[in-house]
Amino acid sequence: MIKDAMVVEIDRRNATVQTAFEGTGDNELTLTPAERRVAVTMTDGDSVIFMPPVAKCAGHFYTIHIVAFTGASLTIRCNGDDKDATLLVDGDKAAAIVLEAANEYAVLFSDGLFWHSVAYYSA
Repeated sequence: MIKDAMVVEIDRRNATVQTAFEGTGDNELTLTPAERRVAVTMTDGDSVIFMPPVAKCAGHFYTIHIVAFTGASLTIRCNGDDKDATLLVDGDKAAAIVLEAANEYAVLFSDGLFWHSVAYYSA
């Protein structure tokens, strides 16, 4: 559910979420399989991005990048409907990836079974 504290602008032609989590308060967003490039503006309040179902995204890369940040954290999690709701970060299972500063990012790849962290930067 998108609360009033979050503004999401999606460019459907380029399948890009231009701005997400702009505002304050606890927010959650579940990406669709077509939303592969996500630019995030964070202010106050923790936020969560749920990846789309891994099986529907086989063979695709997804990028989540914090472009502006003034506080709180952004947590990236698997979709709760996935059989194994864990991410593979450097080959190890993880419950989530947490980004907490501007210019931090995660690049995830779906092999149809797991979300693999291909590139990940957290200061």
